[in-house]
Amino acid sequence: MPEAAPPVLKPAILIGHGRFGRAVLRRLLRKTATRGSLAWATPAATGTDSHRLRDLALLWLPEAQERTPTTDGDPIEPDATDGNADFLLDLYRQIRTVPPHPGATEPALAAAAAEAAAFLRRPEVVALRPGDQPGLDLIVLAHLEAAPAVATLDSLTRAVLRRLEQDNPGWRVAQTANRRLHCIAVLDFDNYRGSGPEAAALRRALGRSLEAWRAALTGKQPAVGRCYLLDGRAGDSHRPSSSRVGEVTLWLELLLFAGLRGDDRLKSLYEHPGGDQGIAAAFGVRLLERSTGWLSQLAAARFGAGWLPYLRGGGETGCLHPPQRLAAALAPLLAEVQAGAASHAPLDARWRQATDALAAELAALPAPAAADWVTRVSAGFERGARQLARELQRDGLACIRRLREAHLADHGKPLIAAIGADLHDQYHPVPLQAVTDTLDETITALQGQAAPAATGPAAPPRPTAVAHAHAAFRAAEAQWIRGNGRGLAGFWPLFALIGALLATPIAQDLVRQLPLIAAADSPWQARLLAASTVLDRPLTLAPALFVLLWSSLALGPQRAVRRGIARARAFFLDPTRGQLAAALRVDCDQLAGLREQTRDNVRAALAVDTLAVLTRLRARLAARAAELDWLSAQLREFQRMQGLVDPTDLIVHPPADACHRLVLAPDDLQRMMQIRPAVAAHFEAHQPDLPAPFAGWDAPYCAGLLDLFGFVGALSGRYRQAFDDAASGAPGSAGTGPEWQLRRAALADLLARSAPAPGFRISADQRTSTAVRFAVLPSAWQRDDGVRELLSRHGFDSEAWRLGSDPARLYLLTVEWHLDATALEGAT
Repeated sequence: MPEAAPPVLKPAILIGHGRFGRAVLRRLLRKTATRGSLAWATPAATGTDSHRLRDLALLWLPEAQERTPTTDGDPIEPDATDGNADFLLDLYRQIRTVPPHPGATEPALAAAAAEAAAFLRRPEVVALRPGDQPGLDLIVLAHLEAAPAVATLDSLTRAVLRRLEQDNPGWRVAQTANRRLHCIAVLDFDNYRGSGPEAAALRRALGRSLEAWRAALTGKQPAVGRCYLLDGRAGDSHRPSSSRVGEVTLWLELLLFAGLRGDDRLKSLYEHPGGDQGIAAAFGVRLLERSTGWLSQLAAARFGAGWLPYLRGGGETGCLHPPQRLAAALAPLLAEVQAGAASHAPLDARWRQATDALAAELAALPAPAAADWVTRVSAGFERGARQLARELQRDGLACIRRLREAHLADHGKPLIAAIGADLHDQYHPVPLQAVTDTLDETITALQGQAAPAATGPAAPPRPTAVAHAHAAFRAAEAQWIRGNGRGLAGFWPLFALIGALLATPIAQDLVRQLPLIAAADSPWQARLLAASTVLDRPLTLAPALFVLLWSSLALGPQRAVRRGIARARAFFLDPTRGQLAAALRVDCDQLAGLREQTRDNVRAALAVDTLAVLTRLRARLAARAAELDWLSAQLREFQRMQGLVDPTDLIVHPPADACHRLVLAPDDLQRMMQIRPAVAAHFEAHQPDLPAPFAGWDAPYCAGLLDLFGFVGALSGRYRQAFDDAASGAPGSAGTGPEWQLRRAALADLLARSAPAPGFRISADQRTSTAVRFAVLPSAWQRDDGVRELLSRHGFDSEAWRLGSDPARLYLLTVEWHLDATALEGAT
């Protein structure tokens, strides 16, 4: 960021024509961006236009009636001095090219300017602009070589002004003082006073153009209010185009960023003061800059060039702190994929419950002795197996969903958070390489687990064990239960009849002896004698014995036989311990393959999902690594462009510029780097003021790693503040402080070597105006006696001092107002 640089209070559209216009626009972007003067509009409501400048819009029209057309070639091709600075290519994309359309160039340019003005005046963009002033500045930059180019430029500018006023009725001129749309033209010539008919025609065309614009101003029409002229032959020697481009760029920086709009004496820099005075003017400008902001950005680039390799892969230290948070987030995933502990319990419970229910259901089928019982069991077993497969599949999907929500929700949000926490650890930020190595190891381990098992068997297994048990049961029933049990029961009457017939004679003898049991005088004697008489008959005793024997056999041996039959049947048919139930459990246990397949499918699906997430995250990290490499290269190129050719010696050799003098002490950068040296101890430690380089790292691109100026600006704050505190000293008359001695010496050298002179001159006998000098300097410079004395000695008295709001910059300018159009037309 600039050192207290004021905001652009009024937005501006700059239109560059031809090679000259493009060179000025590029140089303006490059200089202001490298010192942090540009502000960006990034509100969400701006949508795809978010990466646009907040206060400026730059348009380029390739063809401007130049002898060498500029329509061919890439409009954002870098200049030869830019080297391999990709960040400048991105910066140059802020320059919108308006291709020439034969017969329709004016509407095309006017439409592009209207769109740019609409963006700059959007409410959400205006809200970002502190102290916004209504209206707009239009600045036109062109190099003119022939008379037709003047008419073309006037037609294009008039079309733009009319379109802007048409789209913004509030900008229409009620009176000159109330103009809100101001137009400034900067016109460059190689040899304005050249001889020959072409040069004379060019001068006449310019004179007519200036008179026409002044008449439009008088008539309260949209018009060019100030036209600055530059001539390559203004002095005794030829000024090359590159020198004029540099001075125009510096002039634009003064107009746009020095905060001079509120100065009544300098208001004429931006607009015509009114009356009969001409609109043409000439200027000369020089800049003396003691910019700790620029120096701090260079120091930040030096630190970043060492810090980024550590973030990438440990740098020269090779230190790779392990990503502990990532390892902890991956541990449950790996455990589940490799062992499936979390999914085993619900699947085991479902399988056991379903197989027990199926075995009980099949065992309860009626008529187990029937020949078709196994067929019915097989049909029920097949239905149960298919139902179990469906239930396991459903439970497996539920397990997968649960595990995804726990570990892979929102495209791996827990893993993303863990990686971000490791990369931005407060004590030991983990280098990117350590994170990618961990992911690579995990991906390799998961690849063998990602092949899914079959979704289910082609056909459920057949209940072979129960078929064999049922065959054994039927054989036992046929051979022993039916034959020995039921067949023996039919012989009991025969055995009773034979026994009765055999026992009847014996029984008769016993019956005859019954009266002898009782005594002769006993009352039972008569009764026993009567019973003996009745039972002593074979036809009575034999049937009674038959019934008695048959009942005894039925109640005795037959019960034992029945109990044996029951035990034999229970051996096969008992629902808990019988052979058929055991065989059913054996057959149901064959369905464990369904459970194992479901487990494998859960592990495989989780492995596939985890691989997809990790592969995506790995690709994101690879993109971040590429962005780190790109940003490191751009930081090196940035240092080279700013004059730090060899970063190891910390000696800055800024590019030579006659108009812009940097105040530097030989050890400035070395002293600034001592605030935070570019050493491993600082790379490995988290520092609160350092930016979070991987913020939003899981996005398709990381904006923080693609914005060199934002990255350098964020790192430069600590350098700038600490260096300002150390280097600042109160100005005064003593002059003993090294800081102010350095500034005075630089100012004296600038005034002696390159005092500002107007870049456009006409002969003294044709001149009707006089040059005025101004010095724009901050208050601290104004208070220094040495600076005051130097300025007064070279013609910049205190009345010409204007207060500048940028504490780093002292501008010296010479302005020649109101060049007469007639004198310009006849200049030789």
